[in-house]
Amino acid sequence: MAIHAAVIVVVTTPFDEDTLVATSEPLVLLDLRGEEIATLPAVGVDRSRWTPLAQVPSIAVAAVIESEDHNFYRHRGVDGVGIARAMYLNVRGGRYGGSTLTMQLSRMVLGTNERSMSNKLREMLLAMRIERAVDKRTILEQWVNRAYFGNGAVGFDAAARLYFDKPVSALSDGEALLLAVLPRAPTGYDPLKHLERALRRRDYVLDMLVARGVVTAEQARDARVTELAIGKHVPKNHAPHFVQYVLSELPANVRHAGGTLHTTLDLQMQRRLQKRVSEQVATLARLNLDQAGLVVLDGQTSEVRVMVGSTGWSHAGGQINITTRRRHPGSALKPFVYAAAIERGANPASIAYDIRETSPGYMSGEEHGPVRYREALASSYNFAA
Repeated sequence: MAIHAAVIVVVTTPFDEDTLVATSEPLVLLDLRGEEIATLPAVGVDRSRWTPLAQVPSIAVAAVIESEDHNFYRHRGVDGVGIARAMYLNVRGGRYGGSTLTMQLSRMVLGTNERSMSNKLREMLLAMRIERAVDKRTILEQWVNRAYFGNGAVGFDAAARLYFDKPVSALSDGEALLLAVLPRAPTGYDPLKHLERALRRRDYVLDMLVARGVVTAEQARDARVTELAIGKHVPKNHAPHFVQYVLSELPANVRHAGGTLHTTLDLQMQRRLQKRVSEQVATLARLNLDQAGLVVLDGQTSEVRVMVGSTGWSHAGGQINITTRRRHPGSALKPFVYAAAIERGANPASIAYDIRETSPGYMSGEEHGPVRYREALASSYNFAA
């Protein structure tokens, strides 16, 4: 009796609808002239790309309901039959099933994916509160904007832009139907890796829609023959290593809030020097040099003007930022040693003695006797330095 009373109290507690308001935005990085470097997607639900349910193809909404919760319009947040099945599977040590769309929305709001009976109970109670507070269309709109579609895409519109390079409102029925089944298993139905598997799931759901009279056989046939030009379309990033560096220094709350961030990068200079680095490495490929990096700092403010982390992001090893990677300086110090000597009056033709007697005892290497600075530096002679 006490447990029953507690459940009634929880379920009848008013649900704060502000909990459903999306608060995150994309983060736009600009260079010192205001030119866009990159636009990073929102962390979580993107309020700037919130899609009204009316803009989602109706056939996709029907497919979501059929794929995820075909009793959606007949329950008040919890499907008794589905929960009974979930409890049976729990006893058998299987996966938990039975989550309605409203329970899935509860999980998204709670921010947890842990599969346990205690979490299932929390989802059920919150789902019933949500159903008392908002209508079914609102629940569907929340779901299509919060569901995960794989490869970092949160929401139907983000998935449409990622996989088809178009907004959700421009999707064909065939494209929309494919996206509708992805949240069921974002990894297993990943269309970039398992397209045939995803299409089989789409066709199964389509058959169910035809059987229930939701779509006609002709509509289903047209959807099946639609050509799918699927790919991974990501926003351009003109300085990926610099962007990564900025994100590593950015407080989490700033990243989550999104907005516009002005940086110290000079994108015009970045492009020129990125090209020069790539060209120079190409000329030295015969010497087994395949990567290089470059940083340019403002001499007065120490602000980063250029950060070339590699010859190219898509090249082998290109995603490693050479400029921020911690390594023993070794011979990289030698140019500074010679620069200090030149500041004191020496010149590239000055003589250095590359002999062991003038060097610390721990150094090793071949002796070359008297050599000019330019030769010693170019050849990286240890004793001369």
